[in-house]
Amino acid sequence: MKATFDPNTVTNTPSHTIAKTKYFILGEEYECNITYNDVKVAMIIATLNILGEPFWIDLKKQGCVLNSDMANFIETRLKIINRNNKVEDILK
Repeated sequence: MKATFDPNTVTNTPSHTIAKTKYFILGEEYECNITYNDVKVAMIIATLNILGEPFWIDLKKQGCVLNSDMANFIETRLKIINRNNKVEDILK
């Protein structure tokens, strides 16, 4: 059997799709360019969702490091949650 090459059937435009992983962090969806779902990160996020800011502070004390974009996202979400809680307390 002889292989043949037909230049009319080949496209010259490359197709590249970046896989993204989605996590649900502190009530909001977070999407990152990690191509695999890391079980350790998933466990950290699940525990953070339940225990909240005290767990996050302890993680940082223990030297646990997430990628900077995810850490910034978590810090921002915690600030928003704290602000909303303070507003609700004032309105009571």
